[in-house]
Amino acid sequence: MKRYFAISVGGQTYDVTVEEKEAPVVQADQPATESPNKLALAGMPQSSSNGESKGIPVKAPMSGKILAVLVQDGELVERGQPLLVLEALKMENDIVAAQDGTIQRVLVQVDQSVETGQDLVLIASRPA
Repeated sequence: MKRYFAISVGGQTYDVTVEEKEAPVVQADQPATESPNKLALAGMPQSSSNGESKGIPVKAPMSGKILAVLVQDGELVERGQPLLVLEALKMENDIVAAQDGTIQRVLVQVDQSVETGQDLVLIASRPA
């Protein structure tokens, strides 16, 4: 299905067409290379050496600089809620939660440079 949007950047308006695709199938032992929501990349839960869950990482979709951290450790978040603002290519990008959960740990700070795929925040799933 195609969706149409008008995006304004620096006072200039652009018409954009976005085609929705099925999420790719990723095996647990392979890193995800694509995501339906490019700004909320999350992988499989990670475990520490003692077996304790480290949460699900929200990863940087591109290299850039952290402009704002909008959440703190222990905060409850909902899917789609902005967590951080990442500046990349002179554009501000909201990094959003891919799921409901609790912020287990914020791993970055304002003015920090990040690389593509770097873990930014860990989210612990809420019990069902």
